[in-house]
Amino acid sequence: MSNPISLFFKWMFVPDIENKLPVIRGAALKPRPMPAGAKIHYQGEDGVKLSVPGYRRNIVLWALLFIGVVWFVAMPAIMFLPVDRWTGGYGQAYANRSWPGTIILVFATIGFCIWAFRFLKPRVVIAARGDRIRVAGGNGEGMVFDTMQYSGMRKGHELKSGKVKDQAGLGIFTGLRVGYGEWGEETPFMFQKMRGLEYILWMNGMIEPVVTGEAVHESEVGERKQSF
Repeated sequence: MSNPISLFFKWMFVPDIENKLPVIRGAALKPRPMPAGAKIHYQGEDGVKLSVPGYRRNIVLWALLFIGVVWFVAMPAIMFLPVDRWTGGYGQAYANRSWPGTIILVFATIGFCIWAFRFLKPRVVIAARGDRIRVAGGNGEGMVFDTMQYSGMRKGHELKSGKVKDQAGLGIFTGLRVGYGEWGEETPFMFQKMRGLEYILWMNGMIEPVVTGEAVHESEVGERKQSF
């Protein structure tokens, strides 16, 4: 008779799969026209505007800074709020922090955290028009490049976590680099490594017709036109 503990772990981690070919039913998935999370905000003969979800470079340092602000500024600020004092029955004294001040501070801290999240995780907006290409976070000014010196988006630096992952070469984020001139330029943005290559290939395919002066057609959206 088998050990009950061994049977339990086998049931948990080694599922019993039938040794026969099943009948496959159901509709097939519809292929995505573009990578997950990517959007086309404008597409025309005069240019294109795209966006993909990204992260700020040095996101860990920024996150620690924001946490420090909340912990060492917002929390101690409660100690400086006005104190309401009164005397109850039997001569007992009571004290309580000002509720309006506490509520305001709590909502200010929540608002700061939301803003910090949006700052750390912006949508990377790529706009190409005429002889200019702009890479920005959201609707900011960003970095502007001349198409005469532009040679495509590239995979840049990587942010890794832990010695084991470093040795295995498994990064968490991959940076966005622009092929520009002789040396290129590093942008302040990163992507999840599992999506970064898809985004870069897709963006290059969408931007290339603008740089070369060819119109982009709806049937070509998402097509991988060039490598990097």
